[in-house]
Amino acid sequence: MNKFRSPWLTPGLLKSINRKNRLYKKLITSPNKSGELQYKTYKNKLNHLIRIAKRSYYDRKFDSAKNDLKLTWKLLKEVINKRKSKSPLPSSFKAEGRSITDPTEIANRFCKYFTNIGPRLASAIPAVSSTFRSVLTGNSNTTVTLKPTTVRELENICSTFASGKAPGYDNIPMHVIKNSFHLISTPLMNIINLSLLKGIFPDKLKIAKVITVCKVEDSCLFVNYRPISLLPNFSKFFEKVMCNRLTEFAEKYELLYCCQFGFRKNHSTSLALIHLINKISCAIDRHEITAGVFQSI
Repeated sequence: MNKFRSPWLTPGLLKSINRKNRLYKKLITSPNKSGELQYKTYKNKLNHLIRIAKRSYYDRKFDSAKNDLKLTWKLLKEVINKRKSKSPLPSSFKAEGRSITDPTEIANRFCKYFTNIGPRLASAIPAVSSTFRSVLTGNSNTTVTLKPTTVRELENICSTFASGKAPGYDNIPMHVIKNSFHLISTPLMNIINLSLLKGIFPDKLKIAKVITVCKVEDSCLFVNYRPISLLPNFSKFFEKVMCNRLTEFAEKYELLYCCQFGFRKNHSTSLALIHLINKISCAIDRHEITAGVFQSI
């Protein structure tokens, strides 16, 4: 099999593609309305069949990988044509017209650049007269209650974490925590409840291991990198416990805007795209002109 051929292209589809190409060549050499109609009709039917074949191919692939998270992610990256870069971090960087090779200075430069991304973006956002209350749909004067957690809740939280979750600076992998959770669940519960009671989050769990990922071709410029922060896996339990309480409170009193997508159950960012596509499709069905305005900061 030709390694450059898409795996969902069957011999029948390949024959149809060759026929489409012959029809196109005939149309170019002898243009006419009948030939143009025949070519467009055949091309549209062929494209429809190719889409069906491609969808069926990946349906089978994802079904066979439903119990293998690693293979599922590999297929997702294949679908979106995302290739994993294995290029090592360069030994020198360019800044202010000079080359920087000292590892300590490189690390400090990255630290300075990453810690200023937030303030720089915030300063670019124009001031508004409205407050956060303008996007809250509910009307509740009740305060959120940070009820203590239980071993059962922590067990449920632990079961949702992937065993291969990357560790933070403490190098304690998630699979070690999961395998020993029956021994550490009670002490962890006591520490989390004390944190909720005192309003103090452990300083050690705030330390992140930052990994740099290059966004574009030139890997010698600091501005072409984005940071990925890996916090200790134990901090995820604190975060999830607090998230459960805030989510329960917000949903109970209907405080969130209906189009607040992301970090909400059944309101993922994928739903935002579906919502946008649906609005555009409905506008097209009504023979309206659609336009989009996007702001880049």
